[in-house]
Amino acid sequence: MARKPKTYNNPIWRCNRSPAAWRSRVPAFGPRRRCCIVASMKALLGRLTLGIQARLVILVLATVLPLVGLASATILRTVDDNRARIQRDVRERAENLLAEVDRQIASIQGELQVLAVSPSLQIGDYAAFDHHMREALKIRGTSIALHDTKAQQLLSTTRPFGESLPYETNSEMLDRVVETGQPQISDLIIGAVLARPILTVGVPVFRDGKVAYVLAMGLGPEILSALLNEQNLPPDWSAGIFDRNGLIVAHNRGLDRFIGQPAMPTLRAQISKGPEGWFPSITKEGIPVYSAFRRSSISGWTVAIGLPREFVDAPLRRTQWLAFGGGGAAFAVSLVLAWWMARVIRRPVKSLTTAAHALGSEEPVGPPVGGVRELDQIGDALCAAARTAHSRPSAGRGGAAGQRRAISHAGRVAATAGVDLPSGRTRRLFEPAVARLYRHVGGRAVGFAATETGDPPR
Repeated sequence: MARKPKTYNNPIWRCNRSPAAWRSRVPAFGPRRRCCIVASMKALLGRLTLGIQARLVILVLATVLPLVGLASATILRTVDDNRARIQRDVRERAENLLAEVDRQIASIQGELQVLAVSPSLQIGDYAAFDHHMREALKIRGTSIALHDTKAQQLLSTTRPFGESLPYETNSEMLDRVVETGQPQISDLIIGAVLARPILTVGVPVFRDGKVAYVLAMGLGPEILSALLNEQNLPPDWSAGIFDRNGLIVAHNRGLDRFIGQPAMPTLRAQISKGPEGWFPSITKEGIPVYSAFRRSSISGWTVAIGLPREFVDAPLRRTQWLAFGGGGAAFAVSLVLAWWMARVIRRPVKSLTTAAHALGSEEPVGPPVGGVRELDQIGDALCAAARTAHSRPSAGRGGAAGQRRAISHAGRVAATAGVDLPSGRTRRLFEPAVARLYRHVGGRAVGFAATETGDPPR
């Protein structure tokens, strides 16, 4: 028994064919259809031609924008380099100032160590040693005192020899000297005898290999402040020295107002993070500044320098205005110039179009609007053609071939003038005028006689 062909119940097929056979009947999206779509797209894009103004604007965008961007980037890079240079310079100033403070402290320690080995002190001649201390004080320092290991003052240049002296209440630095046997530096303290803020530098005095005394020199904050003023900083810059507790021990401006006050919280936070840094801050006077600081590994003190933010940011703002404002102005001027140039070019083109229509309608052709040399040449050719058309008798010779030769000649005139017109546009522009002319000049092209070969005389 013969097998029946398989029937597919899907209503899409509705036949006894297999799906593969059915698909073979459906027209495929082949190369021919793709070529048609591409041709349609090209034809559509061909109609969307850009005008003179649009092309000039594109030219401005393609040339001015990269130049403006490059100039702006170069200017901003220069400003960034200047900011980096200022930051580097301020950091170097802080480092040099701290090195000068450390040298002062080391020099004081050296003088005290020389005084500590005095023979009069070794043999217990306190009167002679008191005289030596007073002579050494003439070199530098505010006061010199001799303490025992229990912080009791034995001698002091602030009191006459033999007068009873108080116990040193701020003995933290003295205890460290006794414990380590090394020179030490105190933080800001209130002197027991002077009763005012001072800094002390202490060195041990050895006897039989053990610390027997502590010789200390007191430094008033004005001594270190004078050191800051010697740096010749600009008047609107601020500089200060801070002890290990973050208290101001010297300042280049208004020392009486700032002595003993804690540093600003932002500065204290930055000092706790590392030995040096650069950050924006606000001074005690409320002035926004950029601050650079450096902490000494010898004394633990910190030197900070602040300069007004306006000094750093003002050049950046001026440069930004110059870069973006000047670039925008240059771009706007370029666009206006492109618009003006497009208008100058459109006027003679419109005049030529009007003249061509007038020539094709057998109307008088007025003088075209000039302004562009190449378009002026085309305008002169149209005027000559109009004069020829009106001066010669009408004749119908030449036919379509003569018209085509005239159109071809019009295209060559345009090419000679430097205007590259597509063939289709040339035909649409000149064909009506040429047809009219051929009915009047009897087969002769515009401005020349048609030869037998179909080409105008050269």
